[in-house]
Amino acid sequence: MKIAPGDEFIVDEVGPDTILIRKVDVRAMIQDAIERAKSVDLNKLQKEMDEEGNRVARKMYKVLD
Repeated sequence: MKIAPGDEFIVDEVGPDTILIRKVDVRAMIQDAIERAKSVDLNKLQKEMDEEGNRVARKMYKVLD
């Protein structure tokens, strides 16, 4: 494995005596997240959040539909 200054890694404990070190491309991960975020329908998300908020409020305050 070629390791260069500035490379980033994820370290994960997989057992009591075992760790896993993985090289990650943070730039690619961020770009992927940006592309995924662009595909989110914000109007639909807002509607779902409003509906969930209303559902929780009705449950908390025992309001009938």
